[in-house]
Amino acid sequence: MAAIVGLAISLVLFVLHTATLRYIGLLWPVKVPLFEYPSEFHQETVNGLIERINETRITEQLQFLAGTFPHREFNSDAGESFAVEIESLLEETGVPVDIHQHAWRQPSLIAKIPGQQQSKVVVGCHLDAVNLVPFLSSPGVDDDLSGVVTLLEAIRILRQNPLELRQSLEFHFYAAEEPGMRGSLDVLASYTDIVAFLQQDMTGFSAGAPPHFGVVEDYASEPLTEYVKRLIETYCTIPHRSTRCGQICSDHSAALLHGFPAVYVLESELAASNPYIHTEHDTLEHIDVGHVAQHVRLVLAFAVETALMETVEPRGEQAVRFRWTDIVILSATSDTLRFVMACIILSCAIANLVLVLRSGGHRNLFKLHQN
Repeated sequence: MAAIVGLAISLVLFVLHTATLRYIGLLWPVKVPLFEYPSEFHQETVNGLIERINETRITEQLQFLAGTFPHREFNSDAGESFAVEIESLLEETGVPVDIHQHAWRQPSLIAKIPGQQQSKVVVGCHLDAVNLVPFLSSPGVDDDLSGVVTLLEAIRILRQNPLELRQSLEFHFYAAEEPGMRGSLDVLASYTDIVAFLQQDMTGFSAGAPPHFGVVEDYASEPLTEYVKRLIETYCTIPHRSTRCGQICSDHSAALLHGFPAVYVLESELAASNPYIHTEHDTLEHIDVGHVAQHVRLVLAFAVETALMETVEPRGEQAVRFRWTDIVILSATSDTLRFVMACIILSCAIANLVLVLRSGGHRNLFKLHQN
């Protein structure tokens, strides 16, 4: 009888405990607005900006940052110093920068180019790096120093060639992507009015297959995905291939989770992407600067074409579904103590269930029910 009471108490505690987890609501689909993106492009304007991409400058910046910051863990002195350096480089371009402090050492950075309207177009990358083997170096040159430099080059060109934008344009450099999108989840929780979000995470590896973009389609806004494909076909000289993450795999998922249309375009389809990420071998020797330049083309096209569009009302909603494994990952990284307690309570419930089954208590309950 004691085991049956213990089982009942454990199950009640488990339900009550898990119901208060921050991301348990993802068991149900997230409603993401559907916008109609431009079908006619400002090709003369965008191509004029693309002509200003400087591969030598990209190479020098990658070399400098990789050499100066061989480690960029989010809660380390090096990770914090790297963010300070990127803030300095952004300020050199003349772009206003907001610093978003977190509960850990490395802050997130938000570079802003105001438009005529409050609605926002966002391009994101992440500042931190990780090695899955503790105590080994985490250079993270492709993941995601390449994305950081991609955004820096695009911002520099946009600031040197200012345009009258309708939508406000922001470039987000997130802290703590590697331990579960913690920086982007924190930043985007206070946002409204994002009409399009593009993530640039890993932009430099092209040796796994003939050069192409990988467009993630299982965690994405459908109309935004089709729009980005048209941008690639118009402004880039390599094709795109569809790919799938199978789980939350970068900061665009944080945008979707908060109800903003988002898409992730990386260096290739996942099967051909950089095999050295999260190791000490994610270094400069595996980076194709020409491939990074293709991503700069995409970022410039996305930023300009989307920020020049008229404000439109949503024409419906898309139900974006997250997986139960996503909920486990997010809960474990954001509500760690509560998640651990839920696991302990569930273990107690399972232990009590085993005792009930072994003692035959379930048969006694069945007889009582029949009587």
